[in-house]
Amino acid sequence: MTKEQVKVFREPFNKKKEDNCMNLRLSPGSYRWGSPTPNCLTQLSWSEAFHIPMTDICNTGSTNIDNCNPQVSNLCDFLTILYQDQVGGLQLVKDGKWISVKPNPEALIVNIGDLFQAWSNGVYNSVVHRVVANPRLERFSTAYFLCPSGDAIIQSFKEPSIYRKFSFGEYRQQVQQDVKEYGYKIGLSRFLICN
Repeated sequence: MTKEQVKVFREPFNKKKEDNCMNLRLSPGSYRWGSPTPNCLTQLSWSEAFHIPMTDICNTGSTNIDNCNPQVSNLCDFLTILYQDQVGGLQLVKDGKWISVKPNPEALIVNIGDLFQAWSNGVYNSVVHRVVANPRLERFSTAYFLCPSGDAIIQSFKEPSIYRKFSFGEYRQQVQQDVKEYGYKIGLSRFLICN
């Protein structure tokens, strides 16, 4: 996978952009570079990415996972499974400080997202993370982002819940609105039940 990934990303930019992912038969808009909708300097991104829905890989309209729509399983909200190369750069917040995640060629990284946090009623916390660019080496990573369908209801597995019930579509719309208005994701605090 990594060899093929490097080969594709090293193609000239115009070929990737104009040939719709170099005739890989991917959905329109699969290839992306930079930040799609930045509205401040902190949102500028040096990333280059292919977002490939599961339907482009398996050519089926469904999966065996209940409430999972393969067309939307490319956003980081429930669970992310990540392979990163040895260049590193992934950081997460622990005890209020950014720490680097040391690359391990024998391991996959599993990030818990906001929806998993809501489902677990705060037992598991969403991972605040970022990637820091290496000025000398390219970084390649492969991630699978698992998300439910838009009408899936997110609720705690036990009561009393600290979050109100909400649909994935409602959550996604709120995040997009917050990023557009404030420049960052506010997240689950929007769905807390106030006592």
